[in-house]
Amino acid sequence: MIEELGEEPPAEADAELSRIMQEIDRISEARNRWSPEDMARSGIMIGLDYDGVLRVERGLVKVEDCKDDGTRQTPEEATSTERKPKPDGAIPDTLIEDLTAHRTAALQEMLAQQPELAFTALLYMLVLRTFYDSLKETCLDITPVVQNLKPFSERVGESKAAAAMSLRHKEWRGELPDDEEGVWRWLLKQDFDSRLALLGYCTAVTANAVKRRYDRDDCARLAHADLLAAASGLDMADWWEATTATYFERVPKALILKAVAEGVSKDAAENISKLKKDAMAARAEERLAGRRWLPRVLRPRSAPDVAAREESQTA
Repeated sequence: MIEELGEEPPAEADAELSRIMQEIDRISEARNRWSPEDMARSGIMIGLDYDGVLRVERGLVKVEDCKDDGTRQTPEEATSTERKPKPDGAIPDTLIEDLTAHRTAALQEMLAQQPELAFTALLYMLVLRTFYDSLKETCLDITPVVQNLKPFSERVGESKAAAAMSLRHKEWRGELPDDEEGVWRWLLKQDFDSRLALLGYCTAVTANAVKRRYDRDDCARLAHADLLAAASGLDMADWWEATTATYFERVPKALILKAVAEGVSKDAAENISKLKKDAMAARAEERLAGRRWLPRVLRPRSAPDVAAREESQTA
């Protein structure tokens, strides 16, 4: 409507427009004024927005200071709510905490006496997180995290190991109940060997042996991964092979020649040393096919190496 008046509106319309704008400014100014009562129970939050510009939020009120209908409580109402006594016959909160602490201690002892039940309780929590992506809280204060390896490797999903794990997941998911509500009853019906196998899978998907760029060589997580690898008999030559795509196109020529020298012979490395990188990578893939060569980061660590690392963590 304002645009319809043009750049030079009639004097009468211009005067009315000015009056309306002044009224808007007056109302806006009044809304930005805070009474002493509002200031006493309200707060302010100061921060930066995504562009780094200072942002100020005024008139914030804590949830506990609001009435059930969403309106603000007066200071007197808030004080009255805080001091409102429990109904006659109700147990005080402090006593409830005390009594349930005793119950927790007893529950812990009962689980310790029945390791198979404790085992099932642990498995229940793992299954909910692994197969149902559930964040339901359990009484076990353990938080499993299913590792997503795709951010670290675009090709990991094509590996033999990832394919095997994917098949295991599908097979277990086909046996489990459709929804999480039936998991506990289903677990209790399974024999111990079945539960043990399921626990193995659910534990396995939480393992994280990725060495990130900021990780120290002697960090405790990687030290534990080395211990597990040694105990499990892991040999990465069973699961990975050096090819142009998996290794050679991603390293300098010097490392390609080093791989051929280690996996074949120094003469074989010398024979391809004058080639351009693409041709050198292709020839290296041919030379190393089936020879089970691994870069140092994938080679099994010797027992002394693992022991030395563990000792450095406790020193």
